[in-house]
Amino acid sequence: MAIEQPFVHDLTVALAAPVQVWSAPGGDIDGSGVQGAYYGDHRMVRGLQLDLQGPDGPIELVHGATSVGADGTVTFHTIARIHDGTADPLGAVTRTRAARPGGMVERITIGTSLPRPLPVTLTVRLQPDATPMALIKAGVAAESDLLAGPDGWG
Repeated sequence: MAIEQPFVHDLTVALAAPVQVWSAPGGDIDGSGVQGAYYGDHRMVRGLQLDLQGPDGPIELVHGATSVGADGTVTFHTIARIHDGTADPLGAVTRTRAARPGGMVERITIGTSLPRPLPVTLTVRLQPDATPMALIKAGVAAESDLLAGPDGWG
């Protein structure tokens, strides 16, 4: 059986040793390949996704652009397809992610061009992990999911 290391060429990374956060270009982390947040030699977060709901149901989020600042901060610019009688989407979600030596920080900003407030519900889904990097590099799937308990993740 050949060991095939997952590719990283099409991923976005925020890095500040010993922390590295690998994601899809739009900012979501789905745990495929090497996607995830690592501390040292372990993946600590396998999944991180956003969901936006408006008064009329789900709001489609479409990746627009990604930029990297001089300090390594990664900004994901997403179009929120909020419509108000025009063909143009009138919303935006901006995610700013920074890796720090002790962890990662992510700020989420939701904006709209509507002339009135729009109530929305933002859901952030986070999936913890504890898979050693050596297994991920070898293409081996995580053994089990971690669950939140009263004393932490287990």
